Amino acid sequence: DTGADKPPEHFVLFEPCADKAQRTAAHRGVRESFPFLDSDTFEGKVRVFLRSQKFAKSSPAAPHEADDAPATESGASKPGCKRARGSGTDKRSRSRKDPSDTPTFDARNAPWPADRGQYLCCVLYKENRDSVGAVDAISRLLRLPSHIFGMAGTKDRRACTTQLITAHKVPAEKMARINGAFRDIKVGNFRYVANPVRLGDLKGNRFSLVLRHLTVRDEAALPKALESLGRVGFINYFGMQRFGTGVIHTNQVGAALLRGQWKEAARLILDSLSIESAQIAEAKRRFFEEDADPDELLQLLPPFALAERAILEGLKKCGRQNYCNAFSEIPRHLRLLYLHAYQSYFWNMMATERVRLSPDQVLEGDLVLLPDDPAAPAAAATAATPAPAGSGAEPEVPAEVPEGESCD
Repeated sequence: DTGADKPPEHFVLFEPCADKAQRTAAHRGVRESFPFLDSDTFEGKVRVFLRSQKFAKSSPAAPHEADDAPATESGASKPGCKRARGSGTDKRSRSRKDPSDTPTFDARNAPWPADRGQYLCCVLYKENRDSVGAVDAISRLLRLPSHIFGMAGTKDRRACTTQLITAHKVPAEKMARINGAFRDIKVGNFRYVANPVRLGDLKGNRFSLVLRHLTVRDEAALPKALESLGRVGFINYFGMQRFGTGVIHTNQVGAALLRGQWKEAARLILDSLSIESAQIAEAKRRFFEEDADPDELLQLLPPFALAERAILEGLKKCGRQNYCNAFSEIPRHLRLLYLHAYQSYFWNMMATERVRLSPDQVLEGDLVLLPDDPAAPAAAATAATPAPAGSGAEPEVPAEVPEGESCD
């Protein structure tokens, strides 16, 4: 029994290198530049693989080949030190993982500190990604289930945005690995809190907008229009961010879900795919009309089609016709967005009717936000159209966090 572990399924093997110092430098470079990768030495070659995969021990005839890699949290020995059976660095101690590498903390091995809040709260910064996609990328990289993350709402994709998120029992050291793995996603301002951030836990948004290629018919009217905008405001309609820009809108999916029309909701989601080839169209036809295998369509969908792929994976797991349970494979915050889109659709209709009744005067039953200064005249509130409750705005960003800027 040599005690060898199962080798990684996928890896990159570099050219043989006889210089041990160069191999050690290569290992260190991999781990410092790519925190989601690991490496070892196999038959005189540097082998690089995903950190989540186990690596094979060297053959008994060449036990020194694995000693090039610098010490890691898995208990590797210092460079130049030989491993020996019974010396405290046997197979059992080497295979013990850092608790922060496990998907959730196991109380049997590393109990979560009693004096620490159960949720890690941090600021998520992203560029040209929507919030759901960014959280999904984080969960896949850290090998964590997406449902342990909480956020108050979604931020625009075409923007540089910041927002607060929470993660259940995730150490700050583990979350910080994100900063070395993505060019367009960063996290920071870590602190532990007792409660998660939930959808709707917010006070408002803060924007810096950049208008490019603007054409104005009457430049003389522009100052007056801006003054009116600042004094009267505008109707805070839900728009493309909530309903999407495709032929199929998210509120249509939400309506189907509320009616319990699971297969119809799945069809709408699959039809809303923004990029579709003739091959995908034919695979979708066979999937719905001929009950084709979900794998046929799944193999054609792009990685960013999160909801579409989740439904097909759910049908593989739960049964070909079990659309109801298949929807549970879609991340919860994404499922809720379909329902909230249906609510937003009705809010838009009610807002239009409210403004039709009186565009600039407060009516009985309105909710009015009074000025912060108690000495200011209450009549100032009559000049503004009330904003909707629960309109999808985000929590206030801490003062030390850069304010999100639109890249549009």
